[in-house]
Amino acid sequence: MPDEVTSTKLLICPGDHVRTMAKDWKSLTAANISYEIVAPGVDVKEMNTVFVRCRLHGHQGYVDMTVFDGIRRGIRRK
Repeated sequence: MPDEVTSTKLLICPGDHVRTMAKDWKSLTAANISYEIVAPGVDVKEMNTVFVRCRLHGHQGYVDMTVFDGIRRGIRRK
């Protein structure tokens, strides 16, 4: 995961005030992550498949890097 995600900070939802950021990749556990993987191993061509979901809000992240917040689906730019 360190090759794909630049910081462990990105694994905590901004609205999650319970979990704390892991100091480094070695100390990362499920307790430091606000999101759950819904479809592990999903093919990148499956654009309409939810890949991750925020445990707190239920927001869904898709393979094509869009996020659905329950109201609208928007593109998340890098």
